[in-house]
Amino acid sequence: MKAYALHEQNPDGDQGKRAALMREAWDIDPEESHYGRIIAKQYIHAGKYDEALNVIRKTLKLRQSFREICHSRLITAITYDLKGERETALKIYREIEALSEQKQEDDWFGMNRFMLGFVRKYMKHPFTKDNLGDESVAVDYIDPLME
Repeated sequence: MKAYALHEQNPDGDQGKRAALMREAWDIDPEESHYGRIIAKQYIHAGKYDEALNVIRKTLKLRQSFREICHSRLITAITYDLKGERETALKIYREIEALSEQKQEDDWFGMNRFMLGFVRKYMKHPFTKDNLGDESVAVDYIDPLME
């Protein structure tokens, strides 16, 4: 993936170029939800919250695993917190927390406790720009919350 190669060459390099490459990749493979999460997180880091929500809404319509859906919803809640819409964010955090009780046929596909920890953290304290270094919104080409 070209965006990943650019990141590896220069982690602090041209974010705009990497974002364009991610959008290009998603155009080629529009059913891959991971691209949508990365693009939404790029928008979050750029302070473009409405754009992030537009992308993550599109992502939520795609076929995803249980963990991917939870991560996409977490990104949605985080974005609402950043927009100052705390009640909407809390509603989504609570829904994600409730989903954590669902048993999957295979435990590998259940909710990652790392992700649930972030959900509970942001329920207690709203996600702010100070949290942009958290793993939950890291612009990472390999999704750490899926492992």
